[in-house]
This record gives sequence, C-alpha cells and structure tokens, in this order.
Amino acid sequence: MTHQIIKDLNNRYTAKKYDATKRISAEDMEVIKEAIRLSASSINSQPWKFIVIESDEAKQRFHDTFANMHQFNQPHAKEASHTILFAHNPHFTKDDYKKSGGRGSNIGSLASRHVRPNAKRCVWLCRAKHR
Repeated sequence: MTHQIIKDLNNRYTAKKYDATKRISAEDMEVIKEAIRLSASSINSQPWKFIVIESDEAKQRFHDTFANMHQFNQPHAKEASHTILFAHNPHFTKDDYKKSGGRGSNIGSLASRHVRPNAKRCVWLCRAKHR
C-alpha cells in the first residue's frame, strides 16, 4: 500500500532513550491531547481515561507506584518529556453505558478494582495536576 499512514507505520520505531532536557511543546501536547480526546469507540462509550504525566514529581509518583511492575520501562518513563497513562475498563458493557446515561465508563471504579490502592492515588493525583 502507498497510503501515507501505512508508510508512516512501516517506518515507526521505539525510542530507547530520551533526552530529558528536551520537552514536547505545549502546542504539540494540545494537538496530541485533542487527538486522544477525539479517539472513537463503539457506541461512543469511550470507557477509558488518558492521564498525562508531565512534572518530575508526578513521574516519580508513577515510578514509585509501579516499581515492581514493568521494570523494563521505568527509565523510559522518567526520562521522557511526558508519559501518557492509558486506563480502561475491560469489563465495560452496553448495560454499563445505559446506566451511565450515555456518558461512558466510570474509570474511578476501575482503578479501585484493578489497580493497587496506592496506584489509584497516584493516577488521580497525576491526572488532577495536569488538567
């Protein structure tokens, strides 16, 4: 295929090291956030939250919370300009959508059910700081 999206995906790479002195610009972050916000889902349920972690303090809380999980990504997350945490409800159903009045999932309950209690605190503190 010759479509530009396919070309870009064929040339993707994973950064193994980040320059901690370089930051994603505020303008670029706004574009990224808007693209995430506009992500489509079935029945427009959007049973997810994206949490942008930017400050060194928030990155340290994130690191401390997940210190025993995913060790291979820890240096990357602390060195990167931003970390985007994706939280979703894997058990979200059409009935949940109806109960929400068409507003989508309650990810707060997801965090308490599926993530360690101190992770919930970290996730929501990070989220609140960067709204």
